[in-house]
Amino acid sequence: MSKEAPSATKDPNGKPDKKSRLWLWFLAGFLIVLIGFLILAPMYSYDGLGVQRVTLWKYYYLEILRGADSTGHLGPTSQNASEAMMVALQHIVISIAGGVVFSGIGWFAKRRSRLHSS
Repeated sequence: MSKEAPSATKDPNGKPDKKSRLWLWFLAGFLIVLIGFLILAPMYSYDGLGVQRVTLWKYYYLEILRGADSTGHLGPTSQNASEAMMVALQHIVISIAGGVVFSGIGWFAKRRSRLHSS
């Protein structure tokens, strides 16, 4: 009776379209950059007594502990929570950029393989 229109995620033969797999490239790039920064990026953390150089994951950990232990009084470390949120926002934005770059690589690889197969 009526033929079904091909789905946006499937080619006319019913196989999954490779275009729909670009999100995997994005996810891979996002996670690589996110985890890479957590493990490798140095941060300087001030605890009121001195400055420490720590990795980003330890910086987040120290800021969470400091925020949980806070009395609410103003002092040399009273603005650390907002700074930690800004660092986290930058971390997420850079990870998104990494995902976009990886998506571009995936798109280019798909396009190149399509040109060579034709």
